[in-house]
Amino acid sequence: MAGVQSANYLEKKPAPPSSFEVHVMGQIESAFFPTEDNLYCNFCLQRGPDWQVVAGVEEGITQVASVPPGSMAKVVWNFPLEMTLKSTNVYGWPQLVLSVHGTDFW
Repeated sequence: MAGVQSANYLEKKPAPPSSFEVHVMGQIESAFFPTEDNLYCNFCLQRGPDWQVVAGVEEGITQVASVPPGSMAKVVWNFPLEMTLKSTNVYGWPQLVLSVHGTDFW
C-alpha cells in the first residue's frame, strides 16, 4: 500500500490555465475632415479567439458632431471608451477599428 500512496503523491497535476487582463481607458477625441461636416465615428473591437471582453462595450457609435464655425475642419467627439479584456494568450491581440461616416443629405 505504501508504494501506491507514494506513486499517487508523485503524480503531477496540470496547473490551472493562467490568464491576464488588459484594461483600456481613453476616448475617441477628434479628427480633421476638410470638406465634410456632421460626422460620427463607428468603433469595433476585433480580437483573437482566446480573448474575451470582461467589461465594457465591444462596438458602438459616437454622437454626430459638427465643425464649429472658425475651426480648421476639426470634428470633436470626445467619446469615452473603457473596457477590460481577458486572455490566456497574446495571439490575436485586440485592435480597435474606427470608421467615420456622415449623415445623408436629401
